[in-house]
Parts: sequence; structure tokens; C-alpha cells
Amino acid sequence: MLRILVTLCISFPLTAQAAQPVLQSSVSPEFPDGLHAKYLRYIAQKMDSDLAIYPMPFARRIDALKQGEIDIMVGLKNAYEEDGFVYLKPAYEDLRNTYFIRADHGETLQSAKDLSSLVVGVTIDNPASMLDLKGMYRAVVRVSSLRQKIQLLHLGRIDAFTHFESSTRLELRELGLDDEIIVADYQPGKIRSYYVGLSKQSDFYPDRQKLNRIIEQGVANGDFAALRRAHENAAQP
Repeated sequence: MLRILVTLCISFPLTAQAAQPVLQSSVSPEFPDGLHAKYLRYIAQKMDSDLAIYPMPFARRIDALKQGEIDIMVGLKNAYEEDGFVYLKPAYEDLRNTYFIRADHGETLQSAKDLSSLVVGVTIDNPASMLDLKGMYRAVVRVSSLRQKIQLLHLGRIDAFTHFESSTRLELRELGLDDEIIVADYQPGKIRSYYVGLSKQSDFYPDRQKLNRIIEQGVANGDFAALRRAHENAAQP
């Protein structure tokens, strides 16, 4: 029996009568019906299953996946041992984390050598990542949400933060800060692959080959890329 330790569930009935158990997942409380929820609805529809989404912070989502409290999770970098879950392959998208700085400090980040003098806000989803980052920056501030990163930078408590460019631009526009927080001149150019994780305790685990095929076909057909484009276009002013 799943033990979901949250108070809010968003259900998306996708079938008149689900042929599968309800697919349980989670997304950020900041974006309960955002792009990740759209990816999950796509997967649930292909599985002919209804979907229930429980908003949780990122670290809590990973723990819930490992413990079998949710079935699947999107937005996973291939940086974990498959402890309690497996990666569905291939990656459904490849993205770059982008550095953002305050517009009135436009010279803050001109080259890689500037990184060592900065206090940078990051989302840490792996203890090993924290060790790696401590050698890159003057200090690392662990931040749980995009909005918190933006607020800390706007208040001058950090010098920069990293996040996906498209979602950050949308959030800055919504907050009216798109002229005050900008993309830094220097960008590392490192592309990361993002995966769907499937809990080994999930009722869907015996169907993991079918799920792999759904991801593979969705990538080959451009479905995930189309969902991202539609989401970003809908958010344009």
C-alpha cells in the first residue's frame, strides 16, 4: 500500500475506466500543473492509466520514489545509484543549466575564473554534487525551489544561481523581474540528460519494458519536445 505523506493530490482521470492501477507521481509544489505534470499525463495516457500527482519538494520526491510511495518521477539526472528505482531509457530530454545574475551586476560572471569568487544558489539532489560544487564557488547556498533562488538573488544574498533557462524566464516574467535578473555572459555549455525513474516497488514495475518503449517512441516522435514547446508558447505574453 502506498504511503503518501502529503495533503494535496491532483488527479487527472484519463480513461473512462482505467485498465491499469492509478499511476502515482509527484511534481514541485511551485508548478503543480506545469511541464512535468504534462509529461506525466502523456505517459499515463500511453499506459491507459489514470494519474494522481502529489506535490512535493525535489528531495522528498526522490525519497518517495525509492520507498515506493510514488510509481514514477520525471526530472531525474543520471547521477544516482538505482537504489529502489530504475531509470527508464533513453533520456526524455537534454537540457543545460543556465547561470542567472542581477542586471545591475552584469560584470559578475564573464568567464569560468569568476565562479570561484561567487556565492551561488543551487538545487542539490545528490550529496556527491555538493562536494563537487564546493570546489567551484566561494560558497554554495542550497535552495529548494526556483522562486527561492530568484528571491535570494533579487535581495543580493547570493551572486548567481543556476536553473533551466526556459522555466526561469517564464517565472521571472510572472514575477515582473525579467529586466532585473538576466542570463550571465558566461555559460558552461554542459548539457545534462534527464530521465524518468520507476520505483521497483511500483505496480507498474513488471511493465517497465512497455514504459521504456513509451519513452523511446516519445523521444523519436518528438512528443516530449513538442510538449515543452507548447508549454513555453502558452506562457508567452
